[in-house]
Amino acid sequence: MATTAPTLLYSQRVVIEREFDRQRGYWGRGGPKNTLLGVEVAGERRISLTLDGWPEEQAGATVTAFFREPNDWQQLVGWVNHRSREIIATFPPISWIAIAIELALFVAWLAFLLHTSWLWVAPSAIRLGVLAGTAVLGLVVGYAVKRLARTQRERRVLEAFKDSLMSAAMHSLNAEVQREQ
Repeated sequence: MATTAPTLLYSQRVVIEREFDRQRGYWGRGGPKNTLLGVEVAGERRISLTLDGWPEEQAGATVTAFFREPNDWQQLVGWVNHRSREIIATFPPISWIAIAIELALFVAWLAFLLHTSWLWVAPSAIRLGVLAGTAVLGLVVGYAVKRLARTQRERRVLEAFKDSLMSAAMHSLNAEVQREQ
């Protein structure tokens, strides 16, 4: 049964029956590792999954998959492997460093515009174009910040689930040891 996670993610426990078309690569030229693959779950093929890193083969694994929309594999956030406790995520390579650089460039551009005199004496069409471009740049930076915040919230949900799996395993192990004594 699917349940809703705290950040409006939907979870579903599934068995990955088989894996196919695995291709390892990088995000961009020399960037972080990624894996493209397809999986078969409950007799249905799920293709074009892009995973962060180079995870081990998942065929036969029981996992809890997390989705932004219920059972929509194109909206997959990632999964937690129950046996290895490994988090397999679909997060894009975006970092606070990249956003800080974008934000610094945006602020520098705004400072340049405010301290330049040519913009205010330029024809209105040029002024309008520069201001519209600045607004678009601001929207791009805002979207990047929002996307990174969402990615970090989703990562925390997967980490919390992994931790709950580990504590449940430790609890059952302790109970077994106590029964033997």
